[in-house]
Amino acid sequence: MDFDLDSDELRKWIFGDEVSLRRFLARRASPLSVPHSEIMNDPNQKIWARDEVLDFPTKALVNLAIMSALNRPHELETRVRGLLRGGMRPEVIAEVFLQTAFYCGNPAGVEALIILVNAVNDMRERGTLVHEPTGPLPVVAPSSLPGDPQDPPSRADV
Repeated sequence: MDFDLDSDELRKWIFGDEVSLRRFLARRASPLSVPHSEIMNDPNQKIWARDEVLDFPTKALVNLAIMSALNRPHELETRVRGLLRGGMRPEVIAEVFLQTAFYCGNPAGVEALIILVNAVNDMRERGTLVHEPTGPLPVVAPSSLPGDPQDPPSRADV
């Protein structure tokens, strides 16, 4: 799929629904954000325009993994909603969060999955969900690996 950095389609993928876009535009309206915008807009456009190796959907999924690992819920929700509106299947996003749970810790994956489930439910109610999940979203369960730092000690360990 091709994306033009100036297109409404790209903005929909990146900034999500009206609620998310309102938050972004409110930040841009403040004179306090001018230096940030002046410094970050050009590199941001350049990084998203690079498609020699990674296509746009892959970069967007990598973004979700990073934001969930760093616990950035507001930006994560914006991107999740944008990707869902752009046609990304909920199961694909859920799989990213399952990977996050495994590699970054279950709390990060659970929080990200909660954001996804809430976004799917809200968008379904508003009639803006493009794809219904075709099956249950993956359950993020505590790791069963012995010695996982995310697991509390068992009685045998105490």
